[in-house]
Amino acid sequence: MSGELEAQVYEGRPALDIWPLLSSVRCPVLLVMGRSPSPGLDVGIREAARHLPDARLEQMAAGSHFFPQELPEETAGIIEAFLDEA
Repeated sequence: MSGELEAQVYEGRPALDIWPLLSSVRCPVLLVMGRSPSPGLDVGIREAARHLPDARLEQMAAGSHFFPQELPEETAGIIEAFLDEA
């Protein structure tokens, strides 16, 4: 995806304040991020985890914002373990 097209995707995203809504989520939630997430993304993920009543936050030992593509087997393992526990 070109930088211009990616910018259009993010500009078109509605400004939605989700923080007040997260406390009403009643199912377990898995949040996963790479070792080196995009700038500011780690702050948002940690904030979401604080607002979710039953959140589990996992940080990969490696990987960037694109960790699912970079580390597919490790990512699948984390998801499978979470689902086995749920």
